[in-house]
Amino acid sequence: IDPRAQVHNESDICGLIDPLYDLAKLNHSFSGLYDAVVNNLYCLQFHDEASVDLQIFAPPDYHLLLRLFQDMIMLEKSDQSLCNIATVNLFLSMLPLHKDDPQRMLALALVGSTFLLEGSVNSLLLSE
Repeated sequence: IDPRAQVHNESDICGLIDPLYDLAKLNHSFSGLYDAVVNNLYCLQFHDEASVDLQIFAPPDYHLLLRLFQDMIMLEKSDQSLCNIATVNLFLSMLPLHKDDPQRMLALALVGSTFLLEGSVNSLLLSE
C-alpha cells in the first residue's frame, strides 16, 4: 500500500498498487540491506578513478532473518526473478532522492548493480 498512489478507478480506494511493489520494497530492505546503507553502515574504498569496493555491515542475525523472509514471504508470494528486477529498479530509481550524499548514492547504485548481476548482495557483506 502506497499512501501516495492515486485513487483506484474501480474500487475508489486510494493507495492500492501492484503487490509486486510491496514485495520489492520489503526485498530491498531484507535482501538488499537498504536500511543499512541509508544509516551509513557501509564502507566505500576507492582504489583509483575507476575502481571502488563496497562493504555493507549486516546486522546481527541477518542471515537467519533473511532466510525466514525468503522462506515465508518470497518463495510463497512471488516470482523471484521478477521481484529481483523490481528491487533493482527501486535501488536505481531512488538515487536522486539521495543526492545530498554522493557516497550514499554511489553505495546504492553499487548495491542495485550487484543485485542485478548476482541476484543478491552476499558478495558485499561484512557480517558476524
